[in-house]
Amino acid sequence: MRGAFLVSPPMDSDIAVVGLMGIDALNGKFSLMYWGQHYGGSLEALTAAVFFKLFGVSSQALNAAPALYSLIFLALLYFVGKEIKNRRVGLTAVFLAALGPFYSIWYSTVARGLHAELLAFGALIILLCLKAVKDHDKGSTYAWICLVFGLVCGLAFWNNFLIAYFIIPCFLYMWRANLRLIISWSGLLMALGFIVGSAPLLFYNLQNDWGTLHFLLSHRRHTGFASNLSYLFFKSMPVLVGSKYDHSYQWVIPFFSPLVLGLSAVTFLGTLPFFAKGLWQSLKTGKSQENGGLLLLCLIFMVLIFCRIGGGDINSHRYFLSFFVIWPLFAAWIFDWLLQKSKKTAPFGWAIVIILAFSNLYGSLATAPLFDPGLREQRLAKVDHSQKVIDHLLAKKVYNAYCTEYWDSHRLSFQSKAKVNLVLPFKERRPQNQDILLRSQQTGFITPKGKAKYAANLFKAMGATFQEDKVAGYVIFRDIKPPELQTEFIFTSDFESWADPDLKDASQAWDLNAATGWRTRGPQKPGQTYLLDLGQVEKDVCQIMLSSSPIQEKPNKLEILTSADKITWQTAAMVSETLFPAFWSAGKPFSLYHTPWQEIRFAPRDARYIKLVQTGKSRYWWSMPELLIGRAAPEANLPDLQKAAAWVQDALPPEAKVYCQPGLRAFLPFSMRPPEPNRPKPAWLADHLRPHLLISDQEKLYFALPERYKALALEALASAGWGTDVKVNFGICLITAKRLHKQKPERILRRDLKLLPAGKGLVADLGEPLPLTSVALNGIKDRFITPHDLEVRTSPQGKSFGLKNLHANWPGLLYWTGLLPLPAKAFPLRLELTSPGYARYLKLDRVLNSQLGLPPGLRMNAYGSRTLSAEK
Repeated sequence: MRGAFLVSPPMDSDIAVVGLMGIDALNGKFSLMYWGQHYGGSLEALTAAVFFKLFGVSSQALNAAPALYSLIFLALLYFVGKEIKNRRVGLTAVFLAALGPFYSIWYSTVARGLHAELLAFGALIILLCLKAVKDHDKGSTYAWICLVFGLVCGLAFWNNFLIAYFIIPCFLYMWRANLRLIISWSGLLMALGFIVGSAPLLFYNLQNDWGTLHFLLSHRRHTGFASNLSYLFFKSMPVLVGSKYDHSYQWVIPFFSPLVLGLSAVTFLGTLPFFAKGLWQSLKTGKSQENGGLLLLCLIFMVLIFCRIGGGDINSHRYFLSFFVIWPLFAAWIFDWLLQKSKKTAPFGWAIVIILAFSNLYGSLATAPLFDPGLREQRLAKVDHSQKVIDHLLAKKVYNAYCTEYWDSHRLSFQSKAKVNLVLPFKERRPQNQDILLRSQQTGFITPKGKAKYAANLFKAMGATFQEDKVAGYVIFRDIKPPELQTEFIFTSDFESWADPDLKDASQAWDLNAATGWRTRGPQKPGQTYLLDLGQVEKDVCQIMLSSSPIQEKPNKLEILTSADKITWQTAAMVSETLFPAFWSAGKPFSLYHTPWQEIRFAPRDARYIKLVQTGKSRYWWSMPELLIGRAAPEANLPDLQKAAAWVQDALPPEAKVYCQPGLRAFLPFSMRPPEPNRPKPAWLADHLRPHLLISDQEKLYFALPERYKALALEALASAGWGTDVKVNFGICLITAKRLHKQKPERILRRDLKLLPAGKGLVADLGEPLPLTSVALNGIKDRFITPHDLEVRTSPQGKSFGLKNLHANWPGLLYWTGLLPLPAKAFPLRLELTSPGYARYLKLDRVLNSQLGLPPGLRMNAYGSRTLSAEK
């Protein structure tokens, strides 16, 4: 039956990832976890590597790995059935499970990395549990069983966390049979076995800042226990017992499959009284009289865990695949009971087995490619088209290329037997693949024919030149080259800005603060405008860098206009719909999924005013957390990244972690890269920022950036309260940032004062003249202010206000944007008065764009010192 599926197996990128991991293992490069995630071990990939060694690299050899574990599961299922009741139960369960249902066969022959092994491990854990309960008074035999039980549980937990479906109920079952288990030598051996078995998972987490723990604690969509329970019973169960097809939910056999579904329910209800009684007796007395009680306990925990983790919210039945371990045993048990009860009931038992077996057989054969010529031809045609693309890339000597479609990228790489390295432009599962591409000389860009226009728009917006080939339904862009003109960025606090809509936040798009930004706060539509005044006419303006976060909030279509006098306007660029935001890194287009930057290049021109006008439509907002303007820098040279990487390694201690852009990162060793765990999102972090890109809270940080980012990075670090040392070589600026000493804590004079409108500014009343030295401002959600935009005046009596010079002391929290570090936290904003004194009234105004006013809802804490002069 499994061979009928392996004749022409499916292939997509999820499957191909396991194959690529197997190819890596074959070449001595081992991965402990499934690429791109902090859960899911590499056992299946290592097994596939053995098949590749024996039979060569192919999709059949790859998918034979899970099929092998499926056969091991069948063998173990026989022994479990025999232990549950007798040999006939074991044989009947294996007979039913060998034929289907089709969903179990399909997942038994698809290299998804996690699932087929779960069945084998689950059956083995149940078998060991039953053996342990049976032999708990046999001394050394029991101890050995406990050791093996712990070892298998640890190994299975590394491979798939859902093995908890079996570990928890089986351990509780063993513990009830031997209440001294957890304080005995056998319990210690079980714990040691678990640690040894899960050692790969432990070792991985020691290397990756406990990424698995962060993943388990991270928030995920959950519609509630009842909703997931409903999905399980009304969506998953008809598919899992083989009555309905996945996705379409059509009956497998009209008129007959409803009978199978009803018969499955009757089978479960028929065993329920016996299993429930056996479970109750086992829990009450600690003695097992009906081993089927363990199956019921496992089923209960499967349902509880599935609904608790939100398994139904994923809209996939694979998270309840463990059901196939116990379902055949339920049917086999009721069959055996009916045969033993009497001759009158025996035919009912045979009817159950025959109907279930026929349903399983029919569903499996109907979905197997061996018996579906159309499906087989479709898969063969897909392989043929993919091979044409691969051959074309090899003929053009393009060994590294971006591929815009996830479901194609790893699939094509595997079909080429890793001769071609195809990388997702964003959210690549394996960073090493990006590094290989960025280090390569020749790179390509592959997209389905239907998306070629959007890819071409992307390159045109970036000022690229390229060649375009059409092959087998795909378009291949090659010889992609950036503009020859190098740039430097313009930055000054003399910028002014205007926007429609949301005028009040316009200045937040260029404040060098990742937490702030300008947004339309509504769907994108034609006419939305952002205007930036550079303060003076700048020579050779030719570049705009737009940050969009989240990625869906990139501008749909833009017209970019420039002017020297705000009267005569010239169109600099027309940006049509693009696939995603991207920028040049190491001379190649590169996209960051979590911090998307869109680089727009145009012919150099003198300009003071830059206008961005939305000409498209989108249901998403237009988001611009940061905006950078670049001008031509004719004397600048491209950084020599390979030499710069060697210099950075020599200049820093071995344990240093370096934040740098993708191009340079590709040449640095992994030991110098900061870890990126899945941290829980803190409440203060702006919604559009990703928690795993927060920069480590350390006393010393290292940044290696292209020299043109030097001024921007130093400005951002200084505003966040960091001192800096700078070295430059090979076109790279190496910045060592040190946290400035914190001032002594001051006493709070007034807490949570509300700032009230006063003209275009805000005023706070301290109630009486107090020795004021600093204030801390707290804002409201999504409305921020920045220190360079503030003016503070104080007054003892409220009649005349004196201007106070101030120093902004932000929290030293930084965020890595992929291009440069920026402050990550807008509030509280601490303002220290450089000339403290007594004051009752404090007034805040904007230095720039005072007509915009300040966001309402600001609150203030006032701080003072006893050492101030007593003069009031």
